[in-house]
Amino acid sequence: MHIATRVKRYLAAKGVSFQTLQIRRDVPFLAAIKQIGIQPRQLALPTMYRMNQQQLMVVRGADQLVSQSQLGKLLGHPVTPLTVSVVNKIFADCEPGATPALSEPYRLRCVIDSQLLCADKVYFIAGCSSVLIGVAVDEFKFLNPHALLVSFPDAAIEENDQQQFSVIDKPLTSHACCYSDVSMSKGANGLMNWPQQNELVAELLTEKSDNAEFVISQLKHAPGIKKHLIQYVSTLSRDNDATVAAEDFHDLETVIQSLTPKVAANLTIGILILQQLRAPIRGVVGKAAWWRVALYSARLAQKIAAECDQLQNKQHTAHLLGLIHQMGILAIGHFYPPEFVLLNKMANANPREPIRKLASKLVRLGQANTVLRMGYPALGACLLLKWGWPSHLCESIGAHLQPVEVIKNDKMALLLSLVNCLLSEYQIGYRTTGASSDHYCQALTISKQLVQQLANETLCEYQCLSQINHSLVA
Repeated sequence: MHIATRVKRYLAAKGVSFQTLQIRRDVPFLAAIKQIGIQPRQLALPTMYRMNQQQLMVVRGADQLVSQSQLGKLLGHPVTPLTVSVVNKIFADCEPGATPALSEPYRLRCVIDSQLLCADKVYFIAGCSSVLIGVAVDEFKFLNPHALLVSFPDAAIEENDQQQFSVIDKPLTSHACCYSDVSMSKGANGLMNWPQQNELVAELLTEKSDNAEFVISQLKHAPGIKKHLIQYVSTLSRDNDATVAAEDFHDLETVIQSLTPKVAANLTIGILILQQLRAPIRGVVGKAAWWRVALYSARLAQKIAAECDQLQNKQHTAHLLGLIHQMGILAIGHFYPPEFVLLNKMANANPREPIRKLASKLVRLGQANTVLRMGYPALGACLLLKWGWPSHLCESIGAHLQPVEVIKNDKMALLLSLVNCLLSEYQIGYRTTGASSDHYCQALTISKQLVQQLANETLCEYQCLSQINHSLVA
C-alpha cells in the first residue's frame, strides 16, 4: 500500500501506532469507506486555504460542512481557497486530490473541527486515493500538536460554496477531481498555455446549427473546410454505391443536404479542433489514426443513440461527443511532443494495451507530471471547459472511461464508454479500453445483439475512411 513519503517518515519519527486500510476506487468515496466500516464523522478531510498570506489547512469530518464565508467569520480573517496547482506543489509526494490531514510534515498552519475528535478513532487519506490511515483520536491530536481546535457552526451552506463539497460524492481519483469540479478545472488551466478556440466553433455549437442556411453562411468564413466536407461525402458515396454520383457533390448546399446541417456542423467542429491541436499526423495515435477512430465513434454513437430510448432525442449530441471525446490524446501531443512520440512507440509495441494505461506510464517533472496524471479524458474535458463548453458535456467526456457503477446516471458517458468498448472489441484503430460492452448495454437497457448489428453496419459504411484521413488532418 502506498503512503506518501513525508507521512510515512513523520509517523515513524513520532512512533505512532497506526492502521492502514485499502478502499475501492471504482465507487463513490463515502460509499467506499462505509464498505469497510468507517463512518463519515470519523474521516478527516483537509481543505487548503490562504489567510493573511499564509497557507492554512482546515480539517473537518466528512459529515461536517463549513463554507468559505463561515470559515472567514469564525477565524476573523477572510480566506481564499488555494488553486489545485499550488496544492499539488505542496503535496508533491501525494496523488492529486489525495491530500493527507496532517499539517506538521508539510509545515502548515492547521485548524481542526473539534467534532471530529469525538470518535474513538480518526481516519485520513495516506496520500494515495485508495489507502486510508487510522489512528486513535489521542494519537491524531499528538500528530497535529499546533492545530487550533474550533467548533464549526451547524448552518446552511451558501449556494456559491456548495460545489466545494461535491467531490466526496464521487470516487476519490485524480480523474474525478479534475473533470467535474469547475474550480479544480480552472486550477488545471493554469498549468499551461491553452490554445484558443476557433470562433467558428462557438457559433456552430448553438441551436442555429440546425438551419442549413446558417451553417452554409458560417462555413463561408472557413473556405478550407468546404473541400474537406465535399471529399468526405463523395468518398462515402463512392464506397456505398449511393444513388447520387460522387461528382455531384461539388457545392456546399448538396453536401449539407446529404449530411444534415447538424452533422455538417459537428464535422466542421471536429476538423477545426483537429487543426487547432498540434500533434504528429502519423503514428498509432497520430492525427490520422485519431480522426479515423473519431469518425467511426461519431457515427456509431449516433446510431446507438437513435435506438436507445434514453438517448433518442440526443442523437446529434452523441455524434458530436463521439467525434471529439478522445481529444485529450491529441492534447498530450500538443502540450508534450516528446511524451507523445513515446506514447506512439509504446502503442505500436503493445497493440493490445489500452492507450489510457500506456499514457499513465508517461512521466515528466513538475506541473507537467500533474497534467499527465489527470489522464487524457480529464485533460480533454478541462480544455473544453476552458473554451466555455457546457459543463455536462465536459463531464461526460471526462468520465467516459470510468466503470459503469461510477457513471450509471450519466447516459452520454455510458454511450461513449460503450462505443469505446465496441471499437476495441472490433479492433478499430488503437485500443482504448479492455472493458466488456455487456455492462454498458445493460446500463443503457439496449440489446447487445442490436448494438453489434449497428457496429457491423458502421464498419461496412466506413471501410473507405483510410482514403481520406491524411487530407483531412493535414
